[in-house]
Amino acid sequence: MSEIKTIQAYQAYAGRITNGTVNPANVQSRVTAQYAALFNRYALRTPDGIFIKDPSQNNQIVSEGQAYWQVLSADLARINPARAGVYQDNFDGLLKGTRHMIKLAKDSGNRGEFPAWKVKQQGSSVTLDRDQWGVTANSAADADLDIVRSLIYAQELVAQGIWSDRGYEKILDTLLPQARRLFSEQNGVLVLGPSEDWNDFSYTDYLDPAGYQEIAAYLAKRGRTADAAFWERAAADSMKLYAETLNDTGTFPANINVRVRSAADIAVSAANGTQMSYDGIRAPWRIARYIIQFAENNAEAGGAKKALQYGSQNRFSHTYSREMDAAMYLPLSIALGDVSASDLASRVFNGNIPGNKYFENTLELLGLIDALFPRRVDIR
Repeated sequence: MSEIKTIQAYQAYAGRITNGTVNPANVQSRVTAQYAALFNRYALRTPDGIFIKDPSQNNQIVSEGQAYWQVLSADLARINPARAGVYQDNFDGLLKGTRHMIKLAKDSGNRGEFPAWKVKQQGSSVTLDRDQWGVTANSAADADLDIVRSLIYAQELVAQGIWSDRGYEKILDTLLPQARRLFSEQNGVLVLGPSEDWNDFSYTDYLDPAGYQEIAAYLAKRGRTADAAFWERAAADSMKLYAETLNDTGTFPANINVRVRSAADIAVSAANGTQMSYDGIRAPWRIARYIIQFAENNAEAGGAKKALQYGSQNRFSHTYSREMDAAMYLPLSIALGDVSASDLASRVFNGNIPGNKYFENTLELLGLIDALFPRRVDIR
């Protein structure tokens, strides 16, 4: 595959490799219609803000849902600016809900800056939930960092004149220093923990190398070069961890233990007897976001190819939702120029995920957007 540097060239290439299925008109039509229908279905509107509920899990509300739909709202404003005002209002309602979840976590005694990972509706209010370990006030690092990048996207829309300025940068100034604390340094390698509140093991598909590069770019534009360098390291180290996870475990387990003796000696093992399923399935999508947007080195490209090969060996099916699994592999398949792209695209577009399946529908939207509407392209 030749070098691709522009979004337009990438979109034309994606259309060719998927036999015309993945094109701007098809994808925009599908994601705008699905976003509208699903947001109306999942959004719980309360005086405390908007919260994304999961009908398939007794309407549970988790920080991951807030983060995803903040990202999607910013994505849709970029793709469909004619309705940018609607998407900003949705984003702000979700952000109000997310900040309420942050307040709940702090009120419970947590000293961080990120939201409680799980809450519930109680009357007209939203309160902390409970599980087998007690109140669910601890944060979840994947949501924490996706919330950060959603705010960066919001600020980019403000800079482009698509959204009005409603104070996103100020919130970022509070969250970014705490976001660094989600990582621990093990003999020169940055390893993402599961939460700002505990660190017993890691979650494989919490790693988002592209998101860390996006944070680095945001900081570099503001002259914060030392902070930007940290996030560039986090991106490179996370790509290494993805490769090591697949090499050492043969899969992307939901939970992993990471031992680092040096940058050249990293060992990863599955934790808690987990395998790749609903946790782990986001790994190929997270890897693809990096491969599409940033010029990868040979080792990173090799790791991405192994991830796609692993999916192919398993018929791109790791969960009960073949459509969602396809959407998580589609961006990687297109980026690597693989013959599987056409079949994966057909599986997504010909599928019919039930509307009550929040997780499956949400990941399908995220995968489709990143398959064709990346924020930048640098593929070599």
